[in-house]
Amino acid sequence: MYTAYPNTSCTVNYGELASGRRPTGRPALRFYDVCKRGMKLTGIDPNTWESLADDRSGWRYAVMEGVKRGEERRKKKFEERRAKRKERQQIQTPNTQSNYVCINCGRDCHARIGLLSHTRRCSQQD
Repeated sequence: MYTAYPNTSCTVNYGELASGRRPTGRPALRFYDVCKRGMKLTGIDPNTWESLADDRSGWRYAVMEGVKRGEERRKKKFEERRAKRKERQQIQTPNTQSNYVCINCGRDCHARIGLLSHTRRCSQQD
């Protein structure tokens, strides 16, 4: 009797699926991988965290400080991205007035429908 693979381990490793399909995309992360990624983001060394966790109060302090550092880093990155985005918007759109300016208050509405809607409210406020 001839088989394509001589032993069972080769059949398991190199054989094809009998039915169905493999899921697309990357493999699902293990719990350990998610914890390791979180520890790296907070500045805790993933190789020595077990010795740090032996001291409960020290571990709690390290986690609290790490979370603070991580939040500050996240907020700083958010502000930098926002500043870049706003800078690009300023470069792309020059400050020129459009043809749709309210005759009552001088507001620039940028679109005819916006001017019509604003004019109704603006004239009602008088």
